[in-house]
Amino acid sequence: MKEFESIYKNNIEAQINEELVPRPDSRFLEMESFALEKKIPILSPSSGVVLKYLTQIYKPKKILELGTGLGYSTAWMISGNRNSEITTIDRNLREIKRADVYLKTIYPETRIDFVNEWCLAYLERNEDFFEYDFCFIDCDKITYPKILETLSVKTKKGTILVFDNVLWHARIFSDEFVKPSDMAMKEFWKQLKLKTSEYTIFAAADGLVLLVN
Repeated sequence: MKEFESIYKNNIEAQINEELVPRPDSRFLEMESFALEKKIPILSPSSGVVLKYLTQIYKPKKILELGTGLGYSTAWMISGNRNSEITTIDRNLREIKRADVYLKTIYPETRIDFVNEWCLAYLERNEDFFEYDFCFIDCDKITYPKILETLSVKTKKGTILVFDNVLWHARIFSDEFVKPSDMAMKEFWKQLKLKTSEYTIFAAADGLVLLVN
């Protein structure tokens, strides 16, 4: 088979986000500018489009989000299905308050419950999450293996699980990277492949993976 030439070249992602990704609302650009100015990590717009597509297709009634940040990824999910109810978890109270302001401005009709707590502690404290049919995970990468294990047990059969940053800047493919987050992401992939071969990778930005519990 002919070897494919990679599209991952300098500045290509920035061009995709700037020229090819339509924002659902001009205030998405405000959030992006604020995040850039304050050096707050947010979802890539190209990944945001994937989230929007997934919530359009699956039409989840209740979404669990682990890692609120500025609410940027939350806004993308709502743009795909405004009827979803969302519970979003983050331990940074200041960012939760900012997210609340942004989201009430853009989508005032959508029910969003904010929980100020460490994501893993929230998962371990509650017995089950059978009410949720869609979970989006974009929190501390070191917690990903445990979150995968926990959600696999505590969510109902058929729940959609979507993890962000699963390519982890290509560090998962090299033994040179041994930071706790690097090792956690390698362990995440090990667990995922042992659990199932039925998953879908979206190679937008730093990668998303979708599996059905």
